[in-house]
Formats: sequence, C-alpha cells, structure tokens
Amino acid sequence: MARHVCEMLVQKTHSLHDDCWSLVEVYHHLSLERILEDHESVVEVQATWPVGGDSRFVFRKNYAKYELFKSSPQSIFPEVMVSRCQDTANKGMSHLELIQVIIFFLYLRNK
Repeated sequence: MARHVCEMLVQKTHSLHDDCWSLVEVYHHLSLERILEDHESVVEVQATWPVGGDSRFVFRKNYAKYELFKSSPQSIFPEVMVSRCQDTANKGMSHLELIQVIIFFLYLRNK
C-alpha cells in the first residue's frame, strides 16, 4: 500500500514523520501526475505502466493531502462556490447539509 511505502521511505531518508508525505505517479511523456491514495497498491499501479515507458514514482510532501478532513467544511466549500441543485429532491437543503452530503460521499468513496 502507498501509505506503507511512504512510511518506509520516511524512515529510510530520516525525514520528519508526518502525514504529508505522498507517492506521486508521474507520466513524463504526457506531462501528468497523480497522487496515489493511501490504500492503493504500488505494485498494481506500476504493473499498468507500459514496458520501457518513462513513468515513475516521486516521493514528496503534499500539504493538502488531508486538508478536506482537517479543515472546517465552510473553509473548503464556501457558500458562494456551492450552488444548490434546482430539482425538487434537493429543495430546502441548507448549505451545511449539502456540505455534509459531499463530505460523506467522499468518505465512503475512500473507504
């Protein structure tokens, strides 16, 4: 799992242990990067790479990694950025209720 690999790299490099470390999958030829989620298997991700390609992993800090769970919902989803759905099913849902639904969905997705 990516989190375990990060923990081993923190120990091996004698870095400060905190939750900000991440493994980043880099596709240099596409100019794309993707942060691996803690539960992802590094071996399975690497197995999807083309043979002889220039894909690689980078070990670096990502300070926003757990920001969604550490900050107040209003600071991440300000009311001016969240528009209410106009269908009848969601009429009357407050801004706070909408934020809670979004956070709950993200929590379930990552579980």
